[in-house]
Amino acid sequence: MTPSFPRSIIAGVAIAGALLVGGACSGDSSGGSDDSVDFASVQLSPLGDAPKLQLGEPTDKPMVVNMWATWCVPCRKEMPDFENVAGEHRSSVRFVGVNLGDTESAAAKFVAETGVTFDQYLDPDMTAQAALSIVNMPSTVLLRADGTIATTHSGALDATELRRLLRDELGIGD
Repeated sequence: MTPSFPRSIIAGVAIAGALLVGGACSGDSSGGSDDSVDFASVQLSPLGDAPKLQLGEPTDKPMVVNMWATWCVPCRKEMPDFENVAGEHRSSVRFVGVNLGDTESAAAKFVAETGVTFDQYLDPDMTAQAALSIVNMPSTVLLRADGTIATTHSGALDATELRRLLRDELGIGD
């Protein structure tokens, strides 16, 4: 007699794990604004020479916050588009990246490999993920200059989609 019961449990656990990982690093949806986020609980550490940052504080211009992780393939894929669009709109919007849960050395290596030059931050305890109810990665949050959320987007963005969000949600670009 073959012990099929343990194999079926292992198969079930493997399938459930695959679904969870696939769901955490995929998806494509935009959400509306949510002004009830408690940004005070979000503690970000600068990566490299990035200046101190407190999300939700009023700033001189709107902000694009890209949430990523080193293990997320779509995160890596979208980085060149974010870098290009950030360069195009540097005078009108601030781009920042937030690494969720990786070590400083792993995040720094990822940034070096992708060639991203906009400011990067670490969220080792993933307080930003919790405060913003981020489920999938990558996720992008557009903040108005007053610090409130204009919109969130779950899933990878290419340059065209990112420019559209800047135009439609923040009035930036043509």
